[in-house]
Amino acid sequence: MYERILCRLCSQGGEVEQKLRGRLLLWVAMAFQPVTIAVMQYACVTVDGHKAFDPEEVVLPTPELMLETCGSLLEVFDGDKLRFSHHTVKDFLLQPLENLSEDARGDERVMSCMVNEGNAHACMAMTCGAPAQYSVIHIDVLKKR
Repeated sequence: MYERILCRLCSQGGEVEQKLRGRLLLWVAMAFQPVTIAVMQYACVTVDGHKAFDPEEVVLPTPELMLETCGSLLEVFDGDKLRFSHHTVKDFLLQPLENLSEDARGDERVMSCMVNEGNAHACMAMTCGAPAQYSVIHIDVLKKR
């Protein structure tokens, strides 16, 4: 079921939406506490490891675009936090790739949304490592409580 949803979503929009979708699914899957829409807006426009990030010069994705890009896989709760619409979405995204259909494994757009834990943690750490004077992404989302 989630494979079909992801294939449909990946057939819509362009490269920007695809990158946004991948980043959103990765962060929601791997954060140890719920992430807010505001944190995700900045996480989605931060270039990993980039040294010259200036939040005054970027166009943040709207909450509507963020939700539209992920379709029924994500939802807002408590007014400003993102989560999967069901806990099995995370299970699907973290599953071994060989469990996907051959068509899904052959679709680069679908594969870019699947989450590898090691790569995800590295990506999140690099994003949180943006220059401190501009950091709005708090390292707390990476810590277990």
